[in-house]
Amino acid sequence: MDTAGLTGARGLRQITSRGGLITYSIFSMTAYQASSASPLGIPLRRAAAISVLASTAIVVAGVALSAPLPAIAAAWGGVALAAWCGALLTACSTLAGYCSLGLAQWKVGSWFLLWCGLTEGLATINWEPWRSGVTAQILPSSVVRAEWLTAVAVTAWAAAYCSNPGRTAVAAYARFMHSIAGQRSDTVRGPMVPWLLYAAGTGARLIGAILAGRLGYAANAVVTVHSASWYQQALSLASFACPLAITVAGLRAFRERAVGARATLTFLFAAEIAAAAVMGQKGQFVTAVIAVAIARASAGRGMPRGLILSAAIFFLLLVIPFTIAYRAEVRGGPADLTPRAAVAVAPAVAGAAANAVSAGTITESVGYLEQRLQEISGPAIVLQKTPSQVPYASLARIPETLAADLVPRALWPGKPILDPGYQFSQEYYGTPAALVTAAAITPEADLYRYGGWVPMLAGMLALGWLMRAADQSLNVRASPQAALLIVLLWPVLATPEGTFTGIMLALPSVTLTWLAVISVTFRRQRAPC
Repeated sequence: MDTAGLTGARGLRQITSRGGLITYSIFSMTAYQASSASPLGIPLRRAAAISVLASTAIVVAGVALSAPLPAIAAAWGGVALAAWCGALLTACSTLAGYCSLGLAQWKVGSWFLLWCGLTEGLATINWEPWRSGVTAQILPSSVVRAEWLTAVAVTAWAAAYCSNPGRTAVAAYARFMHSIAGQRSDTVRGPMVPWLLYAAGTGARLIGAILAGRLGYAANAVVTVHSASWYQQALSLASFACPLAITVAGLRAFRERAVGARATLTFLFAAEIAAAAVMGQKGQFVTAVIAVAIARASAGRGMPRGLILSAAIFFLLLVIPFTIAYRAEVRGGPADLTPRAAVAVAPAVAGAAANAVSAGTITESVGYLEQRLQEISGPAIVLQKTPSQVPYASLARIPETLAADLVPRALWPGKPILDPGYQFSQEYYGTPAALVTAAAITPEADLYRYGGWVPMLAGMLALGWLMRAADQSLNVRASPQAALLIVLLWPVLATPEGTFTGIMLALPSVTLTWLAVISVTFRRQRAPC
């Protein structure tokens, strides 16, 4: 390792504690309650927080520009970007009239800014220029450029979110959502609804596993990028009934306080954790926790700090170590294990992971999670290779992709398989075709590939308006139907890791799934005479 690398490492360690202070300042504000201050004190507190965070971002950005090494500049840039996202989060939530920064109300725009500050800001502080793997080819100078790109992108997003230019369209969308919710009662049909929904989702998962010969992420996914069947999308959408069943059980437990509802919620939550384990999907565990939290929010309760803290500890101690060991066990032999064999070995792997828990387990899991959440890699590699090595893509590809996806595969058997992460890894990282990876791209990096700054700014403005429309129209505390839609929209809009077109393509499917589930969950109300 050269002297510059050692100096960079020391600099990264020196500023990690400062990054922790920024983390504390952002997360501590989520506990803020509007009722705890006078009407005049609220804007003053928000204004002070915006000023402090924005000033911090500007000062630290200046330090990054004057840093002697790109690695040091990248680390300081991560702190500046996190502070800037915190300032935008506070400003947007204030102008929109949200309490608790909109996080406890599950506004996707607030969570989007928090996600950007965490994954593209704070997670970048410990960027290692000598790291191994495909990201080793990313230069620290490209990371610095990517931080500036992200700062401009989230600023454009925030400008559209706050200005809300399409008021007429937003009002029309709000009326549409109100008409849908108004046709349905606010009470779940009965105690069997969560069970029926979860059974339907589980059935879709089992049928998909049998037909595909693989179970979730527990086997090599290379077959999924080379072949596809007309029924796969339908089964995938049907599987969303499982987390929605947890939300419905939570609505009955927290909102309606129905007899036996808490027992149902506990059982279905535990079943989803077990299903996430045997499918090797860490994200499924997170979705289950979010489903419970949104159900609580629909009952007018705040952020479930105890649940989130317990889930975070369990995630670090068991979920991450188990998933890593389980996937290695399933894929480690001459051939991948069948779904039945994978399920059979899961208990032994879980037992070994539980017995191996120690004080160092959390440290190892945090290190893994830190690398997994460093989404600045996507914008960095795009800026590094576009257009010098990878030419700009044609803007016409965006409407072409959107139009092609609307055609069912049953009518177009030869429709190209859309897997942006797989194609992105090959194009930008040079990964072999036999390796299927979940490379994060981010919307701003994807938009930049279509011509640079202008498409990126236009797309981020569109996303800002879209999320404001969703947040203005959906109130989880007023409508249980909105709570179900937020569960589906949260991974698409609040924590986007894919492409801009991927977000646009997911919205129609999410809407159709939601309409189908609420028709089963809530009775249609009779029109007044």
